[in-house]
Amino acid sequence: MQAFCNSPEDGESVRAAGNPCRVDLLSNAESSQPAIDTITRCTTWETGTHSASVACWTASAEAIECCGHGLLSCASVWLGRWNSHGILTTADSQIQCRRLLNRVWLGFTTIELSAEPSPNWLAQHLNITVDHTAVTPAEAGYIVAELPKDTQLTLVQAPNTVLSKHTRRALIVTCRASANRSAAGEAFQFRYFAPQYGVTEDPATGSAMRVLMRYWHNRGLFEGSPATLDRPVKALQCSATGGILYGALENSRIWVGGHVTELTEAAPT
Repeated sequence: MQAFCNSPEDGESVRAAGNPCRVDLLSNAESSQPAIDTITRCTTWETGTHSASVACWTASAEAIECCGHGLLSCASVWLGRWNSHGILTTADSQIQCRRLLNRVWLGFTTIELSAEPSPNWLAQHLNITVDHTAVTPAEAGYIVAELPKDTQLTLVQAPNTVLSKHTRRALIVTCRASANRSAAGEAFQFRYFAPQYGVTEDPATGSAMRVLMRYWHNRGLFEGSPATLDRPVKALQCSATGGILYGALENSRIWVGGHVTELTEAAPT
């Protein structure tokens, strides 16, 4: 089965092809083995009532610790079979999953960020002005660079191998979007770069949305207008293909949502 995650919903005009993922349903963990593919691949198997395990790999068969679009795709498959909320387990994390308002939602435990001075190399090599910078704990591996409001993110220079010379962290570049400048009614925009891990730029990144919801909460973006599951925040990922993601902060969790389109492959004859 293939699933296209974080693509536009019916009625949305913004170009967003989303992020493809191949989902293999298994009977148990023993047959969950990485394989070379052309897209992200996730294997998943049921472990109990409304619970399943998930393992995700890049197209080059490297393990992914937290694959947002892969988890959303697997959640979509299982929610359709369970007809109920459930739990996905990946690595050592348990993630709640549910479907609401035609979107698939993942409920992550919160992630912490600490503000830090922007390193000189960031603006120098990427040719951008950085207003604020924050980092997650080392094991999470993210740098968030906030640019001035309404920055045209498509003009930001992709870091390629430059980033790996300075840090092993993935880089998320983000900015607020004015109501009259947003393309899809989004509150903020972002791009995601991780050349150190073989991803020059990801088209639609659920794991980055998890980080950004905490970041923009810390920056006061949701004051006076809480981001809830029934009134989520929309974000636009300004990659070449585009991605639309949703976020909420509820029940002590960071919720990341997206629209998933499933394409069932014909069984071999």
